[in-house]
Amino acid sequence: MREHKPTILIADDDPLILNMIIDVLSADGYHLLVARDGREAIQLASTNHPDLMLIDVVMPEVDGYEVFRALREREPGRELPIIFLSAQDQEAQIGAAFDVGALDYITKPFSPGNLRTRVRTWLLRRGSGGESGSPLPDAPGAAPS
Repeated sequence: MREHKPTILIADDDPLILNMIIDVLSADGYHLLVARDGREAIQLASTNHPDLMLIDVVMPEVDGYEVFRALREREPGRELPIIFLSAQDQEAQIGAAFDVGALDYITKPFSPGNLRTRVRTWLLRRGSGGESGSPLPDAPGAAPS
């Protein structure tokens, strides 16, 4: 039987941030979907139903909030497991993200360890990252279970 690897959609228009996230999460064994803008994020999320989404708030043309609204309109009953990423760290902006239904809000710049921990925590809270109930990949340096 093949183990289910959680699928994570990453959407960010900054290639440096995008590559750092890809490096960190691919090392943990997740299946990654990569979008370089909001339109691509909507298309990938609609067709693949990822276990978790990391969406940049500020992107040209279609921002992170618009991605959230578009996905909500397409599938009104579907839970949207989104963590917003942003350099905007004012309380009002962070509050707005939670008001629309975000799971979490990570401010840039962030450390790879913080990203890894937050992603892993949310996948565990959501039932090991998928319907299969299979375990998450071990984090580097984690004791075997």
